[in-house]
Amino acid sequence: MNVADRGDRSNGAASGRKLRTFEATPQCLFDERSPSRAAQLLPDVKLVVKLRDPDERAFSRFQHSVRLGLEDRSSAQAIDEEPEEMRMEREKVVADDGYFSTKMARHSYAARGRYAEQLERWFQVFDPEQFLIIASEDFYTETPQVFAEILDFLDLPSWRPREFHNFSYLRAKTATAMPAEDRQRLRDEFFSSNRLYDLVGRDYGWQ
Repeated sequence: MNVADRGDRSNGAASGRKLRTFEATPQCLFDERSPSRAAQLLPDVKLVVKLRDPDERAFSRFQHSVRLGLEDRSSAQAIDEEPEEMRMEREKVVADDGYFSTKMARHSYAARGRYAEQLERWFQVFDPEQFLIIASEDFYTETPQVFAEILDFLDLPSWRPREFHNFSYLRAKTATAMPAEDRQRLRDEFFSSNRLYDLVGRDYGWQ
C-alpha cells in the first residue's frame, strides 16, 4: 500500500511548489491497527493498493523468508502451522497496541492474501473513493498506462521516465516453482468465493 499526503510542506511552499509526501509498505494494509491510526493522522490521504494473485504472493513471500534465512520449514509445514501462529500473535497485538509481531511480519504467508477482510477494515474509516486499487499483473505488463493512472489519481502532472525498469527478474532467477499441492490448498482457500471481486467491483481472473 502507498499513501500520499496532499498537504503542503514548508520547503515546497518556499519554492512555490505543492509537494506530495509518500510512504510505501505492505504492512499498512495487513496490520489491523493501521486504518484507525491513518484516519486520525491523515483523514484526506489518498491510498494506492497493489494486489497480487494471493497464492503466488504467499509462495513468493515464503521464498523471500527462506532466502533471508528466516524460514527453515517446508512450504507445506509453514502453511499448516500459520493459522495457529497468526491466532496467537493476534491475541498479543490486541492485548498490547504497541506490540510488534515478528512472526506476523515474517511468516504471514496466506494471511496477507485475504485482501477482502483487510480492505473492509480500511473502508470502515475511509471513503472508498480515496483508494486506487491496481493489480500487480497490470502494473508489470501495462506499466506506462498504470503509472499514468496513478499520477492522475494523485493529482500529479503527467510525466514518465525514459524507461521503466523491472528488477523482479533478479529474484525470479532463484525462485522455485510452487508445489502443486500447496498451490491447490491456497487456491481452495482464496477462491472459495468472489468476496474480493464483489468488494472492489473487478474480477482479476486469478482463479
